[in-house]
Amino acid sequence: MENINKWIENKEKDLHLKVGLNFLNQYAISIICEIFNKENIFGSSKALTIDEIIQNKGYNIATSKRPLELMCNWLCSKNILEKVIDENQGTRYMITQTIPSPDLLQLEKSVVGKTMPGATQLLKLPLKHANEIFLGEMSQEGLYAQQSVSLWQSYFSHPGMSIPSEIVAEFIYDKIKDRTEPVTIMEVGAGSANGTRALYELLASKDKLNLVKKFIISDFSTDFIENCEKNIKDSYGEQDIFEFKLFDLNISPTDQGLEQASVDFILGVNCLHYIKDWSKQFQEIHSILKWDGWLLSAGYFRNILEKPFHIELHGSFFEEYHDVILNEKYRPEFGIMTPEIFQSALIESGYCEIEIWPPRVSWENFDFYCGVVAGKKIR
Repeated sequence: MENINKWIENKEKDLHLKVGLNFLNQYAISIICEIFNKENIFGSSKALTIDEIIQNKGYNIATSKRPLELMCNWLCSKNILEKVIDENQGTRYMITQTIPSPDLLQLEKSVVGKTMPGATQLLKLPLKHANEIFLGEMSQEGLYAQQSVSLWQSYFSHPGMSIPSEIVAEFIYDKIKDRTEPVTIMEVGAGSANGTRALYELLASKDKLNLVKKFIISDFSTDFIENCEKNIKDSYGEQDIFEFKLFDLNISPTDQGLEQASVDFILGVNCLHYIKDWSKQFQEIHSILKWDGWLLSAGYFRNILEKPFHIELHGSFFEEYHDVILNEKYRPEFGIMTPEIFQSALIESGYCEIEIWPPRVSWENFDFYCGVVAGKKIR
């Protein structure tokens, strides 16, 4: 792993990473401002609670509360709003400046915006459907349906979005390079199977594919699994090393046909925040790991809890994204957590030898942390 710091230094100089992903974070703020302006969320300078906003606008509490909470907190991180604690210890939000009116089309025409049309279109879906969703007049299918799969895959094809998969591939390779028995690796919530692809290509480049017995590629969505299977076969041909499986992260693995102590590495890239009950499901996953097996969460983490990552804007409109069991110690709110909070969740669930890799300092010049939080099943 001695080369990883040099690798990250090179990535720091990569326009697609340093500028591109920061652009998407700023674009998400612009979308929120546009939503708040169109909906006239703050019609006056009066400080309001989320419940008062919902009542004033006639929104459906079930579909609007969580997205509004996240968006208000996000604008607080940019000093557009501020939190005010009232006499009843309730949280109110107050405008500190006029909410900006961004020119989204101009942003999309910028040099950076042109490189990620799928990502900007994906982030615009909440703007397109916000009013209907807030009012409870449409299902989430407008945001997450078969026709949006191409946008998701365009988003994940952006060079910056492959970085977590490349990092976790290096991490796993370091763990298996000296093993004598081939391992079974399962990618959950695979989406486009970027984690599997990155590891397969790293091993192939080193002529070390013999280190892996099976890649199990899984997702809860039939559309994604079918597309994964097609793309994997188009890229690498028909191979017995790949297995494709429908798998729901919120259902017991053994109830879905997985045997206890049968998998060496379970990998989730930018997806484990969708698990409803971390404590329960991390323990369930623990049971299907072999001794000395690893559960790995790879992806983009928040630097601080109060500052979300851009894709959370889209996610906050989904019930399964915010309908999660909270815990003050290791999951104080819904969404993407910091690496340290995720570490606490793994420890709480019985994992040992927790690693946060690469070191946090490697990403000190960014608005986010990118890497791996991994826990081991000890005998």
